[in-house]
Amino acid sequence: MDLDHVRSLVAVIDSGSFAAAAEARGLARSTLRSQIETLEKQVGVALVVRSARGVTATEQGLSFAAGGRALVRQAEELRLAALPQAGGRLQGVLRVILPLGIPIEAHTYFQKVVRRLQPQLQIQLEFSNAQPLDLSADVIIQFQTQAPPHGPYRTFVINRAPEGLLASQDYLNQHGAPRSVEELLSRRLLTWLPPGEDPRLWALADGREVAVRSELATDNIELIRQLVAAGDAIARLPDPRKPGLPRFERVLPELFDRPVVARVLIPERSGLTPRVRFVTGVIEKLIPGWLSGRQPDSALD
Repeated sequence: MDLDHVRSLVAVIDSGSFAAAAEARGLARSTLRSQIETLEKQVGVALVVRSARGVTATEQGLSFAAGGRALVRQAEELRLAALPQAGGRLQGVLRVILPLGIPIEAHTYFQKVVRRLQPQLQIQLEFSNAQPLDLSADVIIQFQTQAPPHGPYRTFVINRAPEGLLASQDYLNQHGAPRSVEELLSRRLLTWLPPGEDPRLWALADGREVAVRSELATDNIELIRQLVAAGDAIARLPDPRKPGLPRFERVLPELFDRPVVARVLIPERSGLTPRVRFVTGVIEKLIPGWLSGRQPDSALD
């Protein structure tokens, strides 16, 4: 199977036109049509449907094109990896998935540092806590309270921070601190939802679980933090104790405190290429610096 034929199929499906795809690929229209027909014969099914209104993909064509895009991307990565890197300069596009709720200053610093150290390297940032993991990315960062399931990726922890029940001082002044689980359950509760956890169950430090009714459960840490700062709820969420963030008070720490980790996951298809090693090295220094209150740039100089 010719990779150029796969590129042509993707171009046709994306543009919806043989003419537009041929122009984008720099090919004669007859050549491009011949490539698509050859590809259809090789796979044994129709990949596109031709009509007076243009070209649309069949169900099999859409599935094939999705895999084809990944194949073309991997081929481009191999090509870039084989090129000599002038002066240690990296190039190409790296897709990085960060957890929802990372404050804007954290990924702003990340982009700034990458641009300063490797200006030719392009970073495509996305934000998600989705399960199962999107293994088409190059690097995935997640905040987790438990080890991820086994899969085709490498993983390592870059930071640990406490997670527990937090409330603002204004809330405690107005409502008082609950002194037992029973009293806690009568309060307004919010839940940060780590990957793979049930928002209806809060784990205790001793391994048991407590059934709760949260008015809001979300995987966006920053949203929960803002609601707690408003002073009308108790929430379960990580507490980085970072200067500049509202300082919250711990509630029933002996019962609910546990560690949350920042974990890097590198899909096997990415491999530890120079680009991946560089980006994970930046992240490894950036996240602990942000959580501890140090300026990320100072951790990288």
